[in-house]
Amino acid sequence: MTRIKLSIAILILLFGISFGSQIWIDSKCRSITSVIAQTEELIMNGNQSKAVESAKLLSGEWEDFRKFAGIFVRRNKLTEADRLCARVRSLTENDSEELLAELSELKKLIERDL
Repeated sequence: MTRIKLSIAILILLFGISFGSQIWIDSKCRSITSVIAQTEELIMNGNQSKAVESAKLLSGEWEDFRKFAGIFVRRNKLTEADRLCARVRSLTENDSEELLAELSELKKLIERDL
């Protein structure tokens, strides 16, 4: 009987951790997506200095998320988003025309894969 109770407790703990981590990942992805949308809006309005600040914020939020997301998400899904985040920051600072396409791709990647 003790083994059954212990097994049930372990299963409940595993379900709790998996459910909690999914909620955390969803909330962080929504937060990152809103920063991406804010950056896109600033770029379209021509506010370059605030767009650079927003890109730095995006980079910081992604790095914070990446530290812990590697535990719950496959690394190959995170690698592509890492590459795009790195490009977004440099493209924003250089005021490149490819920036909106990169932001759009990053947004779709985060919404679809994570």
